[in-house]
Amino acid sequence: MKVIKRNGNIVDFNISKVEGAILNAMCEIQYKTDEIFEISESIQEQIESGLEEQEQEIITVEEIQEIVVAELYSIDKRLGKVYNDYRNQQTLNRQNKTIYKILSEEFISKYKHLPDPFPTDMSAFVFYRTYSRFLPKENRRERWWETVARVVKYNCSLAPTSREEAEKLYDNIFNLKQFPSGRTMWVGGTDVSKKYPMSNFNCAFNIVDNFDSYSDSFYLLLIGAGVGFRVLPEDAEKLPKVRTDLEIIDGYYQEKPKSQRKELTEYTIQNNILKLTIGDSKEGKHTCPLYQ
Repeated sequence: MKVIKRNGNIVDFNISKVEGAILNAMCEIQYKTDEIFEISESIQEQIESGLEEQEQEIITVEEIQEIVVAELYSIDKRLGKVYNDYRNQQTLNRQNKTIYKILSEEFISKYKHLPDPFPTDMSAFVFYRTYSRFLPKENRRERWWETVARVVKYNCSLAPTSREEAEKLYDNIFNLKQFPSGRTMWVGGTDVSKKYPMSNFNCAFNIVDNFDSYSDSFYLLLIGAGVGFRVLPEDAEKLPKVRTDLEIIDGYYQEKPKSQRKELTEYTIQNNILKLTIGDSKEGKHTCPLYQ
């Protein structure tokens, strides 16, 4: 079985590379590592059977990763999420090695010492209040030329862009001739934008006619997107009935070390009591039978 690498080279399939990435994910969530060989064997069998069905002998790295993610999610959602996060981060790292050089220091240096182009004190205030990111290492906020560089580099990472086009975009934004979305001005190029691309959405919209609408709306709000919604009488009629004969027992939040926090929301049912433990992540939602 052959694999097409990202650079186009064709090599023999090596399951040990898959095992190494899965093992890292297992260690991160303290998952039992003795299952690694069983999991990797199952993945290899799926790859081989898929190629046989398609009468092919070659598979791409991306196709292998899709199979791995699906298999890990079916075993444990936490394991699938950690592996997928690692995979996405590696993709971003590869992009950053080339894309973020699209604006040279020589080009940017022409703008560093120019006065900010804001026409009024109010516009300067809005920039520093809303869009300028804080730089912890320097204990200050970004200057305008730094914000523009961050935003342009991020935008150019989303699609193939020539250096000439990137420099033109930088000059236009710097001189207030052209603007990306306000959300991108605020969050573009940050870790949040790389991990949660929907944080760049200025406007999202949802119709509240099922319980998933609530979790979807809260998720988008948590990552920074703007969210609008509609609730009409006919929408509310579609919502499942909620039980009203439940006694809710809650308690004050007690902070725990990160290693003891739950990543995803979990629940257990014992002696007619449902115990709900809320996950600590934005993906912490879990189907819960409270309304059934």
